[in-house]
Amino acid sequence: MTLREQLTKPEYLFQPSRLLRRIARRTTPRGADGSYVLRLPWGVCLRVQRMDDIGRAVDTFGVFDLVVTEAMWRLLQPGDTALDVGANVGYMSLVMMARLKTRGRVFAFEPHPGLFDDLKRNVADALLRLGPVDVQVRPEGLSDVSGTAALFMPDGFENNRGLARIDAAGRGIPISVCRLDDMATEIGADVRLMKIDVEGHEASALRGATALLEGGVIRNVIIEEHAPYPTEATSLLERYGYKLFSLERALFGARLGDAARPHRTSWEAPSLLATREPQSAIEAFRRPGWRCLST
Repeated sequence: MTLREQLTKPEYLFQPSRLLRRIARRTTPRGADGSYVLRLPWGVCLRVQRMDDIGRAVDTFGVFDLVVTEAMWRLLQPGDTALDVGANVGYMSLVMMARLKTRGRVFAFEPHPGLFDDLKRNVADALLRLGPVDVQVRPEGLSDVSGTAALFMPDGFENNRGLARIDAAGRGIPISVCRLDDMATEIGADVRLMKIDVEGHEASALRGATALLEGGVIRNVIIEEHAPYPTEATSLLERYGYKLFSLERALFGARLGDAARPHRTSWEAPSLLATREPQSAIEAFRRPGWRCLST
């Protein structure tokens, strides 16, 4: 990425103070345990144990994965229910909480024990600042069965703790998994948004939510998908009645594109929006601007 590309990124254009702070200083550990405390644009902080990919992005730009952050900001409203599947240290959960403000519910799922501890602490700290959003933090992964599985940490996990994945061969540490359909009563009859990023286990997680998806309980799904369209996960969603769009970034806002021909960047993972309400989604993305950076 050239210097010009860096300086004209929306994260800096819409947050000029972020660029000035970045030029003026280098972040140093602030926690007694050597952790880093990173300020997000919505009056909350994200604590990370080390500067992995999420921490470095938030330290540099104030946000992680701007397009997905903006999509959640546009699709959610106060009072909604949202699911964060593969919550990691809780960045996306905090975005959901900030957008819901004082009304709504968030269910965050993270099976890795160390990440789950960080997630719990970040959610607890955010609740002190944001108010009484109902947040449930679950130490489980989602799958098409309930029971136990193995979570494998591949090479590079230390620099990107989002790489852990459920391993069919049984390599890794034991974790608990559950079917989302088994939580239907607890979750309720209307989920505005589910964000899912589980490193290749998306199709299995979706098969465990067949009743919720077929019944239209989950209106919108944001899914990270590296493989070319169509994939097993996207085909499942289309079978359940969802319309697929790519989530793309332009200088002056996020936009919906063709899922079969997404515009990819070298610095952000490709994400798709699956929606039961395509016209409402189109309307939500019609206006330009980055609302998540303008609060």
